Amino acid sequence: MFVGDMEHDIEAGKAGGIHTCAVLTGYNHLNKLRAMDPDLICNHLGELQGFLVEREPCVDKIVIHDLEVHAHIASRNPSERDRNGC
Repeated sequence: MFVGDMEHDIEAGKAGGIHTCAVLTGYNHLNKLRAMDPDLICNHLGELQGFLVEREPCVDKIVIHDLEVHAHIASRNPSERDRNGC
């Protein structure tokens, strides 16, 4: 997921063929970012963090720093998968 707070961030994510998230913490306002049609719009990075944790059972930790989002994916070893299939 490409996360950004400006129009060109959403353009870059779309150009790369990945999901995009507009975060309303930067210079661009909601209407400008909404016009770019991102997959998700969040008020702040904490809201994005909560969204990702709730919807991705295989992510056991998300760290946000320096406007980068890092997700630690649970083990893919079949013998260690939990009830969510992770």
